[in-house]
Amino acid sequence: MKIRNGFVSNSSSSSFIVLFKGKTFKDACKCMKNHKDIFNMSTPDWVQEESDVKEINYKDFIEALTLNFKEKKDSKYDFIENATIEKIKDLLAGEKAYLANHNKYIEKNKGKKDITWLEQYDKEIQEKLELKIQLLEEAERNNLKYALIFEAGDNHGHLCGTALARTLDYNHAMLECKFDDLIIIPESMH
Repeated sequence: MKIRNGFVSNSSSSSFIVLFKGKTFKDACKCMKNHKDIFNMSTPDWVQEESDVKEINYKDFIEALTLNFKEKKDSKYDFIENATIEKIKDLLAGEKAYLANHNKYIEKNKGKKDITWLEQYDKEIQEKLELKIQLLEEAERNNLKYALIFEAGDNHGHLCGTALARTLDYNHAMLECKFDDLIIIPESMH
């Protein structure tokens, strides 16, 4: 869950928070396997490159996560993280603060500039934030205390530059789910 400021390229990525029952990466994989059908997806031909596969499934997804997962914090690189629900709350608090700053800017500049687009943007961010908060509350009620956090994209993210990463990025909304043992919160980072 990152918010981009400043220069934005034509690159795209999506972030995912995977809240699950259990504590370990292995537990997360087991919960995802229980709902493996949501990972069956493909990318339309017009998005594909010649070397890309057209479809992915649960096994492809878990294999990519496994290759990029690291539980230890001894690396300078940003690996997929096994986080607690408290970390997710901290991330959402950061989003609330960001939104509060935007709202201050809007109030300060009303009537001085055409900021209708920014008001609409903030409204959309507020709605998405409220949905994430609701899903987090649902996770707490279901005793889901741990999460994987990762990004997938065309040329950046934990999973990047592969057909699987592009397919996940393109179809990120398909992974949004809410089960008793698994909640996935996707977000486009375009």
